[in-house]
Amino acid sequence: MLSRGVCCESEKWDLHTERSLSPRRGRKKAMSEKIERMELDLNSRDKELYNSQQQLTVKLSDKLEKTERKHKETEHVLLDLEERPRQTNVTIKEKEFLISNLLKSEKALVERVHELRSELEDTASDVTNLFTKIERKDKIEEGNRVIIRFSPS
Repeated sequence: MLSRGVCCESEKWDLHTERSLSPRRGRKKAMSEKIERMELDLNSRDKELYNSQQQLTVKLSDKLEKTERKHKETEHVLLDLEERPRQTNVTIKEKEFLISNLLKSEKALVERVHELRSELEDTASDVTNLFTKIERKDKIEEGNRVIIRFSPS
């Protein structure tokens, strides 16, 4: 190219082009390297984001599963709680029925006791009257025996 300080036109052009292109090539290379770093950084961030999303998905899936189990447990408890008043009402009705029947039975027994007491009082009076009659009869018979003994025959 340069020989003894003399250069031809084409060599001048090549030298000028090479000098003017050198900073551009350097900038282009720097830009290219920067773009590659940015792409690598972007890929790295994409992987981090993907991993974070996967971890979040796993956490949320676990949380959803726990929540669904808790919901089912709560649902069972609610059903039990709803059933208890029904069972209590049935038990109350059964007890009210039994109490009603017991009260009817008690009333019937009290009436029968009054009837039996009245019959007992009547029977006791009849027995007392019979004993009185028997005593009177015994006295009469005794009197008749005395008369028969003392009577001259």
